[in-house]
Amino acid sequence: MKFMLIMRTVDQVAVERMAEADFNEMIAAMGTYNESMINAGVLSDGAGLADPSEGAVVDFSGSEPTTTPGAYGNLRERINGPEDFPEDNEWIQKEQEWIEQGRLNNG
Repeated sequence: MKFMLIMRTVDQVAVERMAEADFNEMIAAMGTYNESMINAGVLSDGAGLADPSEGAVVDFSGSEPTTTPGAYGNLRERINGPEDFPEDNEWIQKEQEWIEQGRLNNG
């Protein structure tokens, strides 16, 4: 079983900067980073996330961490899967090539 840790910011400035970011630049930055991790041998899997029912939310904002089983709201509103990215994007195509070459697992 695999897990993904997602840390959200509560910094409004960061939220505003993300809203202004160029989508293609974000995809290129993510692709470049993923490629460097593959080349370094530390990224081996690019599979999608598990079903939300298998997840949990851990909140560290209080004096003690609290855990809530299940997804935190609608996951599709927070994290989009690869099928939501344009297939003609060079980095989306590279990811598919990495999977086909066996350099990146996808499930």
